[in-house]
Amino acid sequence: MALIECGVCGEPFTARTSKARFCGPTCRSRAHRRAKAPAQPERPVSAPDGLVGQVRSALEAAGKLDTVTGQQALAVAVKMLTPGESGSAVAALSRDLSRLMAAVVGAGEEADVVDEVQRKRDEKITRARQAQA
Repeated sequence: MALIECGVCGEPFTARTSKARFCGPTCRSRAHRRAKAPAQPERPVSAPDGLVGQVRSALEAAGKLDTVTGQQALAVAVKMLTPGESGSAVAALSRDLSRLMAAVVGAGEEADVVDEVQRKRDEKITRARQAQA
């Protein structure tokens, strides 16, 4: 049997057949999923005046770029532009970035609509429970 390199992980393995391409079932499954998955569209690289640039400018203007929270906000902005992030991941990162920027810059941004709906729902549930008691 021949010693060949796995088509997914690159590890050498001893092929049991002449058609073997993967070292085991895990790599075979990964290759199948990659082939089956639609190609992810590439997101444009952030220009200096893009999201990351704007976050950096806002943090510098507030004098908070070198703080822990400022660096977290910058890291979240970079992560939002990472190719392959799902829509829900980008939405969650966007909310995180808004909260971090509000905490760092101290801007009086309006409350998130979802947070407002959640607050009203919680108040309604509390009133209903009090009425039952």
